[in-house]
Amino acid sequence: MIAIADHRKWCSAAPMEESTMFFRLGSSLINSQHVREIRPIMSNSGVQKATVVFQDGEERTDFLTVDRADDLFPVIVPAPPGFECLGFIDYEDGQGERLEREPVVALAYRPGEEHCAPVTARYGLMSRFILRSPNGTIYTSDHAFFADEQSYLTWRGTSSTSQAA
Repeated sequence: MIAIADHRKWCSAAPMEESTMFFRLGSSLINSQHVREIRPIMSNSGVQKATVVFQDGEERTDFLTVDRADDLFPVIVPAPPGFECLGFIDYEDGQGERLEREPVVALAYRPGEEHCAPVTARYGLMSRFILRSPNGTIYTSDHAFFADEQSYLTWRGTSSTSQAA
């Protein structure tokens, strides 16, 4: 069994905490998990509408602000090579925590956010993370920056000898 605790233990397999489950389309509340596509409709009068296409193919058009539609779904782009999520996993085998690395396959951006969130093949879109850039700098989901991995490990109180090979 793998014990996954706070972000200091692992990047977190939890989905984005900021995700919006319901949004308003006209006077209806829509569950975003049933939506396949949102097509904003811009009019010359400034009225903002959108057509929502549901998973079953049904379409509905009504009032929805474009900013709100942008907030619902992050923009996801492929990650440049070399980005990794770092995590400390205790496999409960008596050997203690071991440093694990998960390659980042994409980066997700939400309007209004300062930084991108990593996407990994194993955990998907990460809300809690320790991100190592190709140049070695570390950025955490708690908005902490470190010049290199050793600086992060020192701050965390972990010796580099506990790292997995």
